[in-house]
Amino acid sequence: MIHSSLWTKNFTIITLGTLVSAIGGVAMNLALSLVVFDQTGSTWLSGLFGAIGMLPGVLLPALISPLVDRLSRKRLIVGLDLANGVLYLCFLLWIRYQGFQYGAYLLFTFLTGCIGAVYSLTFQCFYPQLIPAGQSQRGYAVSAMIYPLTTTLVTPLAAVVYDLWGIQPIFCWKGCCFCWPPPWRAASMRHPPFGMGSRPSPGLPPSRRASLISGGRKAFAASTAIWR
Repeated sequence: MIHSSLWTKNFTIITLGTLVSAIGGVAMNLALSLVVFDQTGSTWLSGLFGAIGMLPGVLLPALISPLVDRLSRKRLIVGLDLANGVLYLCFLLWIRYQGFQYGAYLLFTFLTGCIGAVYSLTFQCFYPQLIPAGQSQRGYAVSAMIYPLTTTLVTPLAAVVYDLWGIQPIFCWKGCCFCWPPPWRAASMRHPPFGMGSRPSPGLPPSRRASLISGGRKAFAASTAIWR
């Protein structure tokens, strides 16, 4: 069945949740890079900080993908968002009372990088199930616009906020961004087909599979006969 509208309930919820998280993410990435450079005055330490944050995204997807296949992707997304929110709010309290410590910032960016890598993999597997049938092109077009548009609009604003009030308001916003969408999404989103990705999609019936294999063999034989 082909839906006439892209903006179903599930798609609207996941898009709004992604937009809210993207706003906090763009602001946070800029603020973290600025505060590390301002406090250390070292481009090498700032570069190391950025590399540590990206390292989980390189290593974790290949290791964690079998686990993601076995779990409910909706619940995993909600849980990772909540974990991120709690982590940001806890680190906000840490820097409020302990000040800047480079080692703590390295550990923080590594942990958030791990959560982000698992979240990105889970989201990529779950997102296609929320796009209505026949609307894939439009759905992915909307998804592709979120982060470029957010980066363009939020980056200057985040720089102004950091310059005026420091990084703590941005930490608070980021933590609230992660903590607010998950319960709303969990309560609102219905299960997409095939159990939200908690199980593999059912395979083709044996008779249908045999028919496709037989047809493929005949097509291959016909194509090779032309070149004999």
